[in-house]
Amino acid sequence: MEEEVPREYLCFCGQIRDPEWNPYATPHSCGSTCSRIRTGTSCPHPCTLLCHPGPCPTCKVKVPDGRCHCGRTSYPLRCGEFDKGRACEATCGRLLGCGLHRCEDQCHREACSPCAQTFERECYCGRSHQVLACGSGKEIKTGDRAGFYSCEKVCGRALSCGNHHCAKPCHAGDCPPCDRLPQLVRTCPCGTKPVTTLLPSPRQTCLDPIPTCGGVCNKALACVGNSLGISKDVHLCQAQCHTGECPPCTNAVEFNCRCGTTKHTSVCSNETPASIRDYVCKRVCKDMRSCGKHQCSMACCTKSEDAHRCKLTCNKKLQCGLHTCMLSCHKGHCYPCLQANFDEVSCFCGETRLYPPIPCGVTLPPCPYPCTRPRSCPHPPSHNCHTDDACPPCMIRLTKPCACYRKTAVPTVCSKPFGNCGRPCERQLPSCGHLCPRICHESECELSSAPCKQTCGRKRRCGHKCQAPCHGAAPCPSIPCAHEVEVTCKCGRKNDRYVCGKIDGVGGINRPLPACDEQCMAEERRIKLAHAFDIDLTERSPPTPEYPRILYDYCSKNTQFVLKVEETFRDLLRDPRKAHHNFQPMKKEQRSFIHLLGLHYNLTSESVDPEPRRSVIIRKKMDSKEPAVLLSTACKRGEWISMPLLVDTPPPSFSFSSL
Repeated sequence: MEEEVPREYLCFCGQIRDPEWNPYATPHSCGSTCSRIRTGTSCPHPCTLLCHPGPCPTCKVKVPDGRCHCGRTSYPLRCGEFDKGRACEATCGRLLGCGLHRCEDQCHREACSPCAQTFERECYCGRSHQVLACGSGKEIKTGDRAGFYSCEKVCGRALSCGNHHCAKPCHAGDCPPCDRLPQLVRTCPCGTKPVTTLLPSPRQTCLDPIPTCGGVCNKALACVGNSLGISKDVHLCQAQCHTGECPPCTNAVEFNCRCGTTKHTSVCSNETPASIRDYVCKRVCKDMRSCGKHQCSMACCTKSEDAHRCKLTCNKKLQCGLHTCMLSCHKGHCYPCLQANFDEVSCFCGETRLYPPIPCGVTLPPCPYPCTRPRSCPHPPSHNCHTDDACPPCMIRLTKPCACYRKTAVPTVCSKPFGNCGRPCERQLPSCGHLCPRICHESECELSSAPCKQTCGRKRRCGHKCQAPCHGAAPCPSIPCAHEVEVTCKCGRKNDRYVCGKIDGVGGINRPLPACDEQCMAEERRIKLAHAFDIDLTERSPPTPEYPRILYDYCSKNTQFVLKVEETFRDLLRDPRKAHHNFQPMKKEQRSFIHLLGLHYNLTSESVDPEPRRSVIIRKKMDSKEPAVLLSTACKRGEWISMPLLVDTPPPSFSFSSL
């Protein structure tokens, strides 16, 4: 909808055409009182502000229009203000529902309470009495007696004929006339033939018998099949024309169970409306309940909204993390926690506060001001105010004595009582006399949970040191000595190693000296020849290394790793029970070094597992052995520095990444 374009220039209140500009008034206003009537309200008062843009504010004039709930007291209200009423201190006085008494409560807004007075009332037939609240029941007079309710018993009052009594339940008013009077009975009980055709003379009183025609009754029975309409045909009485009530219905009736999946057939007279309505089958419902999490396990379920509403408690943790949802099991997120704290919460310094009510789960935000807690050191705090009981440790750098007192000035932080020099403690342990191997520490050297794990080291009777774990002051165990003994041949060139094996200095195996071989004799001749020509053998250089230059370069930069690999190779070759060894996952350059060095040990190697868990497996062969000169030994001599590139040395473009 297009807005209407104004055709003339008026002030905001519409009183002045082409208002003059006034530097002390609102632009485009006339400067006079607005005086507009507030549209859309019942307020009759004009606006008292100066000419202004936009709608006029709410009227502030007070009028005595307010009334209390009982209407006896008035109070002023702002014009146009909506008021729900107030309660005064007077008694309500409104007429109660009984129509006899008035409300005695204080002035109130809601409906008055029912009348609390009770009276003993009589039923319509006059044989029962009951205490009823005032206004309950319906008063009906029968003659000079008034009844208020029906006791549901048989009336039993004598009828006008004087021969029979009323068979209706307790009722108000006069009893109906006798239904056996001659003027009322004109046909047989089934209604097919007139009484005049069945009797030779007419009936005189209600005591005369009512003749029957001998045919089928065919009256509609008062059974559940007819009252509920669950059968296709109307059930009729098949007995011979008779007086009184019809016999029970013997027809078959078919009806569904409560869920409508099973049909049941029964005798009509054996069922009642309640038994048909509440008939259940054994089929268990397995549909999901309203929560979408639990199955319905009700037998013969009606699948209605109320039947499928989950009745379990949700019990899921709310967002506060402290309370659980107490609603019925439901879909989606739970409502926020409604618990609240009504005590003011503040930080330690009191600068940051939360005022009640504080929703459950809301914590105090971090305080941006410095901590004001008392400190054990003279340094100013370097952290903000906090809710923890203890302040963070002081991290000011200074020097203190170390824990083992080897140094008097070790750099550390203020919060630590001692420094750490990084050296082994080496204080004597009280239980065994060994030196403490732990790095400079504050606690006791030997703890009950961590006994000494060093090697004993005491001399046994065989002269070798005990290799058993530390056993304190107890004597060394009587086990074979595991110390390796080295013996050489007469010339000292060949050597052999064996285990001592002595127990308490007794036993063991005395190995003979190894015999010299041809190389020993050749070495002896070489020495004699050197003495003959006056040649100094001590100045002879060691044998030329057999490793490529790339291995020497790597060993010079990674000596510890090379020593560890050589030790692993040595353990594998000396252990007859091991056939392979799997290294830990490592970098590609380290794996390439192991592949290349394994060739000099005559070992086979392969890389397994994908990155970053890729590792190397080495396997020994029948002819695998250690080289005459280890790589670490050759690298330590330093002769390879001036050594020219050998024939088997890879070209300059070779690198470990190419392996």
